[in-house]
Amino acid sequence: MRRLLAGCALAATLIVALLDLAVVPGRAAVDAAPVTADPCAVVDSCGLGELAARSGVRFGFLYGPSSDAARQELSLRHSTMALNHALSWNVIEPSRGTYVFAPADAHAAYADAHGLDQHGMHFVWDQVGLDDLPTWVETITDADELRAVLRQRARVLFDRYPGLA
Repeated sequence: MRRLLAGCALAATLIVALLDLAVVPGRAAVDAAPVTADPCAVVDSCGLGELAARSGVRFGFLYGPSSDAARQELSLRHSTMALNHALSWNVIEPSRGTYVFAPADAHAAYADAHGLDQHGMHFVWDQVGLDDLPTWVETITDADELRAVLRQRARVLFDRYPGLA
């Protein structure tokens, strides 16, 4: 929990610092800093993803912008991409044993092509928070069967997308 809070605090600090720098165009990342070969010495020359990575924090975006230009800009400024709802259970396995990977494969291919880490968002979600469960899962009443189905879902996702975090 402390690591999560520290990561959030660091991300917030980075955002505040970058917003402060954006008010004065061309201002260096660190006032009176010596000239170095560091590509992040000037804020506009690298993205939050690179700055965050220096502190061990992943910073990314949710795949979904409709234009190639928007996706390209996000890819340049971030280090991680969430695969949106393409991994939702009702999309991947709408009926038991029938898999539809095309949407998730397209998202994963985009992340791979742009050197982005892949984040899978949620593994399973309830119907109240997000309509993610396929109807066939909702009909399972046996706890052992449900555990087996969850294990199978994990195997399928992590075998197909080994870089998924």
